[in-house]
Amino acid sequence: MNRRRFTVIVVVAGLTLLTAGACGNAGNDATGQPSASGSRAPSAATSPSAAAPAPKVLDQTALTGALLQVAEMPTGYGEDPDQRPPKDKTFCNYQQPHTPTVLVSRSFIKGGGLGAEVAAVSLRQYADAAQAAAVFDALVTALQTCKGEKVDGKPATYAVMSMPKVGDKTIGVRIETDGATVLQSFALSGPVLVSAGVGGLMNVSGDVTAELLTKQVNRYTNAAQG
Repeated sequence: MNRRRFTVIVVVAGLTLLTAGACGNAGNDATGQPSASGSRAPSAATSPSAAAPAPKVLDQTALTGALLQVAEMPTGYGEDPDQRPPKDKTFCNYQQPHTPTVLVSRSFIKGGGLGAEVAAVSLRQYADAAQAAAVFDALVTALQTCKGEKVDGKPATYAVMSMPKVGDKTIGVRIETDGATVLQSFALSGPVLVSAGVGGLMNVSGDVTAELLTKQVNRYTNAAQG
């Protein structure tokens, strides 16, 4: 069980945000949505935010303060004492168009044994909103063709899933690896890519993943527009 718990933590924290296998907007139409390439092609939801002021670029302390706190987690979660920074890993090792200037993350754990669940949130801030958008678009493009790979020597499979419309654009990914399931979600919000994921061997909930993404986007937005 320790090995499998480690696998869940690594996947949730490690794949917790990085983006596309190609630079720029290749494969996307003028709206930023992926162009059709069959019924199973990835799609990103967009949500306009015309009236909202532009988010400010935050320093590391302020960005860390914008991460979800344990009191905001669903019932039963506690902060994970074994915090692991996100790994420098992208889906199918695509090359990112830009590098984040600040990266912060936090993980949580619930339950134990086979029923243990791990959740993680992260914020990757780029130099400006244009860089963050290019990174998000690259992620969407990569997931049109990246359906699986080996991560730390173990097979992992990917399938795009729906996410609520929060921030500017969103996309979700279901990850299956080493007997564990991870539901990973991403949102673009100004100069930041927001990520929230939940993983476990049993009872992994898409509703919890969506709730965490929504809460994390709202908490970041309040901090950046305050």
